[in-house]
Amino acid sequence: MSSNQSTKMYLYHQRHRVVLLDTSSGCYATRIYQQVYAKNLIAHRATDNRILIEFVNQDQKPTPLDGLDFIFRIISTDGAELLLEKPLEIVNKAKGQARVVISEQELDSIAPGILSYSIERHYFPFTPPEAPIEPPEDPDGPVILPVYPPTYECNINGNPGPADPVNPEDFQAVEFEPTFVDDQAGGRGVIEVVDSIMPAFVSSKVLTIPELVGLNTTDSQRSGEYHTSIIDTDAQESYTFQLAVTDFTGTITFQGGTDTDNLWYDIISNSYDEHNEIIGAIVDGYHPYLRINITDNTDGAINTILYR
Repeated sequence: MSSNQSTKMYLYHQRHRVVLLDTSSGCYATRIYQQVYAKNLIAHRATDNRILIEFVNQDQKPTPLDGLDFIFRIISTDGAELLLEKPLEIVNKAKGQARVVISEQELDSIAPGILSYSIERHYFPFTPPEAPIEPPEDPDGPVILPVYPPTYECNINGNPGPADPVNPEDFQAVEFEPTFVDDQAGGRGVIEVVDSIMPAFVSSKVLTIPELVGLNTTDSQRSGEYHTSIIDTDAQESYTFQLAVTDFTGTITFQGGTDTDNLWYDIISNSYDEHNEIIGAIVDGYHPYLRINITDNTDGAINTILYR
């Protein structure tokens, strides 16, 4: 008797709405918008993460991003450490959309957990030569014209700013402002870094050869047969080994045992002649104890043995 199962899978990029103060319309004087709910961002380790950021103004309308640069940061929750900093990539200036790509390599150095993030905008303010305009829909008086030049790109790492449209010989310094990313009109949101599509990283351990001084062997130390220290597998059913050797001649045998009373049985065995490449092996199955036995070793050295 067989059964069929059906599972739905969804492919999408994370989207997050961010409030960006906009002084270019009457909404600045008439309404202040605050997000009702700001969801946490999630960054999955062992893969790349593309997060789409949508910037809106106080009237919940998309804000054009001409002349703006943004820096995305991941910060420890106590604010004591900056873990990641990189620019946002603007993908649609007119609709106020940008994205950040957090790569697999960038997350390798960040431990899983709850962290904070922020988005800072950089822009070049200027005063246009025209007088302020009073729009018909704003009976309370004039509003300020746009505070960023719509035809100039920011260059935070080169010139100090674009040429002033009024006085082209002058350059203007970049200004910085936070964006409001959470539901309390705050400049910090929450991002969760999680282990996801791959198992958590497990560091390797060093396996020693007790009978010898270190792992490097010499003719005076070599007896033709010796073994490593013993691994108590603690019911782990798979182990990976890596041996770095130099001009090694001999036979390497991975052995298992139900006890440490010298009743060992062979699992994998291979012979080598003046071998200089890394020797790797995977031992599967339940073996209460493991060790590596070296025989017929007439030349060369075993430099290190790593396992996990």
